[in-house]
Amino acid sequence: MTNTLINEINKDWKKYDNNQQATFLKSIGHRAVKGKLVDICLSEAVAREFPHAGDATSLVDVTAKQLNKIKKTVGFDNWSQKQVNTYDKENGTNYGELLQGISCPTARNTMRSDIIWWSEYKNEALTVLEERIAKDKKTSSLSSLKKHTTAAIKKLEKEIADANETTEAEAEETETEIIKPTFNSVEECAELISNILIEAKNQGYDQKEILTVAAGRLKAKKK
Repeated sequence: MTNTLINEINKDWKKYDNNQQATFLKSIGHRAVKGKLVDICLSEAVAREFPHAGDATSLVDVTAKQLNKIKKTVGFDNWSQKQVNTYDKENGTNYGELLQGISCPTARNTMRSDIIWWSEYKNEALTVLEERIAKDKKTSSLSSLKKHTTAAIKKLEKEIADANETTEAEAEETETEIIKPTFNSVEECAELISNILIEAKNQGYDQKEILTVAAGRLKAKKK
């Protein structure tokens, strides 16, 4: 990563970080048109707006790409500015300068976390954003979109869990349900009982013991 690349990204964030929906949507490569979320024509727009973007499609995407690259290079899961600064000092890089244009440390940390989250949940986030745009609900920041997307994912997970519990309960009920045969004659009933006794004997059970137990249960049910 070069100084020029980091400086360009930081300059772009100064232009796009104004907490307005149109600006936010542009930072993720989209815009709202008549209740629909529309991709910006990226082939020319990205080249013009973000000459450093490479194969990324927006300011957020290119920043996420660089943040994840830094995480992998420095070697940590959770961002540590102290570790990044130490790495820079030892290796002559300037990774720690990324997003330093955001003066407030808390806001900077939040933005960094939100951008990394976007790289993992982009598809889910865009689905939620499409629904919000269709309902004319404003979304003016990545933090706001993250909140709504996380809530939607939790709701979906709960619905799936509830549906699975219902299916399991219905399956258990079906398994324990006693199937009651229908007979057209005494002979049919006797045939079934005799077949059961024969099969029970084949499996090693004593027929007389079965009849004794059955008679006892029949007697008990008559009381």
